[in-house]
Amino acid sequence: NVCKMLCLCCLLLAACGYSFTGGGNLPQNVQTVFVTVFENRSGTIALENSLTNNLINQFISKRPQALAKQEQAETVLSGTIMSVRRGTIARSGVDRPLERRVTLVIDVALTDRSGEVIWSGRNVSASQAYEVEGDSAATQRNEREALEYITELLAERVYNRLTDDF
Repeated sequence: NVCKMLCLCCLLLAACGYSFTGGGNLPQNVQTVFVTVFENRSGTIALENSLTNNLINQFISKRPQALAKQEQAETVLSGTIMSVRRGTIARSGVDRPLERRVTLVIDVALTDRSGEVIWSGRNVSASQAYEVEGDSAATQRNEREALEYITELLAERVYNRLTDDF
């Protein structure tokens, strides 16, 4: 009976036109992409490496044949980390933050060999909350973990937007 229910759910999802994002083609039938290291205007060290690596990992796991060396690629995917914003979201008293939120904002573009923009995403953002602890080193570690999570999430969002059917 469980198998029948799963099959029924799959049929219903297929019938209503539901599909997962990121399963389509690259814009304008692009076949190959080179991913550059993002520019980092945020002041947060090494964030550009984390975001770029996570974006490359999206291609490796979902469309490895699309990745190419710069001189062989039809297009270049590049971007800029515009800002990292931090804010307190929970307090214990006036001077004691318990939880903060960090938000990362990026711009990204896919350009052809002549530099013409084929696709772009402006002000793409993601946020994550993290605990503020009594130990500042522990709080910094929590923030780094939140930022790593955000770079993974943004990489997935960019990939999915880039490969949505046009």
